[in-house]
Amino acid sequence: MTDQPLEQCVGYVKDGAGWSAEFVVDGRRYPDRGSWQTAKREAVTTLNRLRITAAFETAEIEPTGPPQRLPTWEQYRDQLTGERHPAWDGVSAGTAVTFYATVDDGFPRERPMGLHRRIHTTPPTDQVFAGDLAWHPSEYLARYWLGHNDIDHVELTVAEAKTIIDRRSAER
Repeated sequence: MTDQPLEQCVGYVKDGAGWSAEFVVDGRRYPDRGSWQTAKREAVTTLNRLRITAAFETAEIEPTGPPQRLPTWEQYRDQLTGERHPAWDGVSAGTAVTFYATVDDGFPRERPMGLHRRIHTTPPTDQVFAGDLAWHPSEYLARYWLGHNDIDHVELTVAEAKTIIDRRSAER
């Protein structure tokens, strides 16, 4: 989404007499503007179908601005529908998670060398999705930011991370 301003859409849900910010559709987490707009439409459609009173606030964001601490739309949706995907194993409801793929010339983002996640707790929890199809502690992200960056990574959307996990599970 480099050719147009980045945006985020915060979803508010009616909570008794007030409104509560419940999730964000952050444009930085999607590969292009169309994917971001599709996620926004899905949020509106799903909440309407479930008869949940909601309001949405869209604003421009800086590409390098701080990450949003609200759950992503996909995390919030999964809580609503009762889905529990292995991408969320060991993650408390409502906790933000960022997924990363370790990549190089022979391993594109669709079929990466590794799949990592950062759970935005205090302090953050970093994990790798291992060959046993489970999440395990990892120092990769912390070491990368300390300068051990011989292997590169890209941030993934939740949908991309789920696709990678599902493919690895099917191949096992």
